[in-house]
Amino acid sequence: MMAGDFLLDENGDVRIENGDFVIGDADAQHVDDLIYSFKGDWKEHPLLGAEAQRQLKQGNSFTKLKKAIKTELENDGYRNVNVSIEGDQIYINAERN
Repeated sequence: MMAGDFLLDENGDVRIENGDFVIGDADAQHVDDLIYSFKGDWKEHPLLGAEAQRQLKQGNSFTKLKKAIKTELENDGYRNVNVSIEGDQIYINAERN
């Protein structure tokens, strides 16, 4: 099942084409939001966010970061979540319920 939503451009602004908002498959965008959000970023869900930058800056292990990402994705309705980190790349394989 696709997560439809307003799409963002490369600057994080709402994408507009032909004078209107662009709506489309936003699964990858949602995953990015969950990975890079900090607790408190989302007023309606203050505990949401894997805080990837904070964890890496604090020197936390990739194991802890992978667990945080997996937990956030599962809480957002993804299943069969597999997270791997290679260098500075995070790879996610998951299915949306």
